[in-house]
Amino acid sequence: MGLGLLVLWWAGDGSWEVVSQTWDAMFDANAVRFVYETGNASPATISDFASWHALGVYYPTGFHSVAALYMHLAGCDAVVATNVTAGLLAGGLWPSVVATAARFVLGPSKRVTFGALALSWGFWGLPWGPLGWGVLWATSVAAMMSPLVFAGLLGLLGFTRCDRSRLASAAMFAAGVAAVALFHPRITVPALTLCYGFWLLYAVVQVRRASRSGARVTLRMVLIVGSLIGLSGFVLRFGRGDTTYAARGWPVEFGFVAEVVQYAVNAPAHSLPQLISGGLVILGIALALRNPRDRHLVVLLGGAVALDILTATLRNVTAFDGLARFWYGDRYRTVGLPPFPSILVALVAITGHRRLREASRALLAAGAAVVVFWGAIAGNLYLRGSYLDAATHPQESVVSAQDREFYREVAALVPPGERVLNNANDGSALLYAYTGRWPVFLVAGDRPGTEHGRILWESLTKLNRTEFCTIIRLDQVGWVLNGGRPFSKGIIGPVEAPGMQVPPGFWATTPMLTVGDLRLYRVTGCPTTG
Repeated sequence: MGLGLLVLWWAGDGSWEVVSQTWDAMFDANAVRFVYETGNASPATISDFASWHALGVYYPTGFHSVAALYMHLAGCDAVVATNVTAGLLAGGLWPSVVATAARFVLGPSKRVTFGALALSWGFWGLPWGPLGWGVLWATSVAAMMSPLVFAGLLGLLGFTRCDRSRLASAAMFAAGVAAVALFHPRITVPALTLCYGFWLLYAVVQVRRASRSGARVTLRMVLIVGSLIGLSGFVLRFGRGDTTYAARGWPVEFGFVAEVVQYAVNAPAHSLPQLISGGLVILGIALALRNPRDRHLVVLLGGAVALDILTATLRNVTAFDGLARFWYGDRYRTVGLPPFPSILVALVAITGHRRLREASRALLAAGAAVVVFWGAIAGNLYLRGSYLDAATHPQESVVSAQDREFYREVAALVPPGERVLNNANDGSALLYAYTGRWPVFLVAGDRPGTEHGRILWESLTKLNRTEFCTIIRLDQVGWVLNGGRPFSKGIIGPVEAPGMQVPPGFWATTPMLTVGDLRLYRVTGCPTTG
């Protein structure tokens, strides 16, 4: 856990205060503050805090609850809590789940246990891939529970090295699915898609074997046909094209061949190649294919890699949109699935290759240390792109060090509970996460936390005295914050708020704080607003 925390701390250049410089981190960091202040961690209502009316949107809150608990224990702000929680997930939860699931599949030997712990650091898809994006913190928790699902499935089908009872395997599978669904339902769909494909191949092979021996196969065939019909109905109901599902139009960067090559050197999606763990996977594949009891691990790995690559390279295919992406076009719903099968195959190499079996403990320990630290360095270099490097970038920065200091000075002037009109697109939505002061716009976009927030955002300086004071009173806004340049990156363009640009000498406001292009005004033109 300490190394996981070190990686996140290092990605912020020795500070826990650097927030993930991503559009959606505004919602998640603010949601952590909201859970901390109110105790409301209900997934059915958590999204309501950002709007003046109930939204009725389900949003998983496992990550937010843990981070809010840390806020209570440490007395820190919500940004620190998100970073510490992310580090604990990477360095604590993920290795623990991997080791538990690997022992269930391959047996409770020390070589399997410590090999799994070391190799859990050797793959980009988990733990690091989703942790670079604020909106994917909850996704990470769910994906990190998926090894339990796959281990339970392998036990149910009789593919574990040690004899595992069907009851224990079913319990692990059910617990894994429940945990994944609880922490983020969207991860459940691609995980179960992979499980279904693996089971379907197994069932077809069994039917073929039974038919050759003359045994009756009616029940198994009915299950296969029935499941395919059910799957088709699901796809027709939930599958949709790129133009309608969540409008996530991020481009596909690599072709199929390039993606396969990147996986072969353990470096998908621009991550740093980790050649030791990647080499162990290739060696493990070669050994497993020679051993009938281990071939199923190669099939599971191949299915996970194929699901991820096909999802990344195919567009406007209803089945993939409905099952693999499940409403989103980015890869982070599927890229977390291959690491655990990869680790199992690598463990086949560690436990089955003659030279590795005969290697001294000192040599194995040195190799494990290299894998762990290589993975930590790779994770840090990846995370820096969303943390320190982005925070100091002139266009991609959401909240800079100057912004953070400005927010603390704002909090010293604005009493708790008073509303601050802002443009969330300049990063000022995180005023709440950092200091607990309530901006009108708690998330980027145009969803205000007050009834008339959108009107004030568009037309504050254009309203006459009567309109201005009436709306300000109704929304209980006492302050105006102009947070400088709006955030812009990729498909997200800068969104200005020209109606909020307070001119010098404006009759309704008094300047209270100026730091560079950051300004705070108090509403003084309407007597009852204070």
